[in-house]
Amino acid sequence: MTTPSDASTSTPAAPLTDDALQYFSYGHLPDTQLRAVSKAFSDLAHALSLGDNAPEAGNVTLGGPVPRCPQRTLALNHLLSAKDAAVRACLPPKKK
Repeated sequence: MTTPSDASTSTPAAPLTDDALQYFSYGHLPDTQLRAVSKAFSDLAHALSLGDNAPEAGNVTLGGPVPRCPQRTLALNHLLSAKDAAVRACLPPKKK
C-alpha cells in the first residue's frame, strides 16, 4: 500500500526521446541542398535515439536504439555540431 509520502518522493519516468532531437528539424530550410544535408543528420540522430523502426530514422539501419547513457548524449551533441557545420558549408559565401 502506498502512502501520500511515497507518491511525493517518486521520480517521474525518463522521457522516451532525447531533448537534442528538437534541433535536428529541417523543414524550415528553404534550399533543397540545405534540407537534404540536414535530413541525413536528422535521420541518423533519430535512429540513434529511437531505433531504425522510427519513421523519422529514414533509411538508417542501426537495429534498436543505442542504449540511453552519457555517451549517447555526447554522440548526439557531436552529431548536432557536425550537422550545423555541414549546413553552414552549403550556404553561399558572403559578398564583401
